[in-house]
Amino acid sequence: MKSIYFILFIGVFVLSSCYNKRSGHGHGHPHGASSGADQHDDHAHDEVKNSYTVFSDDFEMFGEADPFVKGKNSEVLAHFTQLSDFKPLDGASVTLKMVIGKTGIKQTLEKPLRKGIYKFKIRPEVDGPAYLLFEINKNGQLYKIKVDGIKVYADEHDAIHEAELANVEGANDIAFLKEQVWNTDFRVEKITKRDFNEIINTAGEIVPSNTNEIEIVAQTSGVISLNDNFVQGKRINSGEILVSVSGGMLEDSYNVKVLKLKADLDKAKKNFDRVEELNRDNIVSTREYEAAKNDYEKVQAVYSNLTKNYSERGKGIVSPAKGIITEILVKEGQYVESGQIIAKMQVGKTVMLRVNLPKKYANRLDEIQSANFVTDYDKEILSTEALGGVKMNTGVAAFYDSPYIPIYFKLPASKDLITYSYCKVYLKAKKADKLFFIPNSALIESENVYWVYVQLAGETYIKREVELGVTDGNYWTVTKGLNEGDYVVTRGAFSVKQASMSDAVPAHTH
Repeated sequence: MKSIYFILFIGVFVLSSCYNKRSGHGHGHPHGASSGADQHDDHAHDEVKNSYTVFSDDFEMFGEADPFVKGKNSEVLAHFTQLSDFKPLDGASVTLKMVIGKTGIKQTLEKPLRKGIYKFKIRPEVDGPAYLLFEINKNGQLYKIKVDGIKVYADEHDAIHEAELANVEGANDIAFLKEQVWNTDFRVEKITKRDFNEIINTAGEIVPSNTNEIEIVAQTSGVISLNDNFVQGKRINSGEILVSVSGGMLEDSYNVKVLKLKADLDKAKKNFDRVEELNRDNIVSTREYEAAKNDYEKVQAVYSNLTKNYSERGKGIVSPAKGIITEILVKEGQYVESGQIIAKMQVGKTVMLRVNLPKKYANRLDEIQSANFVTDYDKEILSTEALGGVKMNTGVAAFYDSPYIPIYFKLPASKDLITYSYCKVYLKAKKADKLFFIPNSALIESENVYWVYVQLAGETYIKREVELGVTDGNYWTVTKGLNEGDYVVTRGAFSVKQASMSDAVPAHTH
């Protein structure tokens, strides 16, 4: 028989924010065989279960329990999920207390049945209204989770009958077990109305700051040979060779200049060696010796400077500073003239996001203080606020002849921000009325119809169609389909979808 749920949202002791209870037939956890009196005590309990789901600030507790009957053993199978990562609780002892009026019973388990799963057996000796209290001791830190609305029955048949009366079959329920959650990149979030900025969708471009761009020029005429590191967007260190220029044997080429100077150097060296030898025999004057030495050292210095960064490929052109290559203006094998600009570099610590604001929003200019944007080479949504960006003052009157008003945000330079890259921009205007909104990862789409998965209880979900409003790139507002307090799957929605398409009923491994 299928499980059924009765959902209650109530305050939870100390830490709890939401509680729901589902009574009915469980998922068939094997509790193990028993004999004698235990067989009688557990009679029919495996056929009907009460389920409880409680969220605290730190944990989700999903429990399945036999109906509680005076003088009868009841098993409580509690699943604890850490909300920090939606993985099973590990390395903790858990105490279960049942309080019935002024009496109580408890059981402490030092370790789980399986990671995240604790199996208790309690036997209430009185009937009446009660509550359960789970105390989690992890690394000396104590966490408490209270489950209200519990009832201990005087008669077993009444307990089972009440659970069966609460059985409402959910034809569209989707089972997604805790073991599946723990093995998936998964998260659910409670939906509440929150502030959301009005969004203006437009386009923009990453551009250099005016004072932070330099030009790299060819220092001689010749044919360009590009180095492997000469790539747009590449971060370059000062002194790195970017290209080589080879002029062959043209009269004014760098190669010819080097050859001529090498001949002059060889001649000066030969003369100096001759004079130095004569000087040792005091055949030449000191003045003649010093003149030959100075002539040789002068030609040698000029030659060393001329052949710096020179190879068989030609004269190497080096980066004058540390920065990012933002624009390349030459191609492999292209002939360039001395002084021709071959590239531009961003060498400062900032860049600009230039946003084109449609002129119809001119009256909203002062409201806009930040933006989300995504570049044309990456899918990551970036935020001017998160990057430490600052909006620059903009004068509207200067752009009367354009359909757009440019808005500039100064951003820290980064290898992830390549200048002259186009962006899709979501400008944030004033705060809108409080709205429901969900992240992109929560949405499943088919033929322009969107839906999400809502958690009804610990292991039960339902598909819910939603209508969307606007997006800031990361989140969508939801105009229809969600209610305050719904728990929506915001990571792992596709895994729940796959589970909904499977004909096989998932089975627990404990």
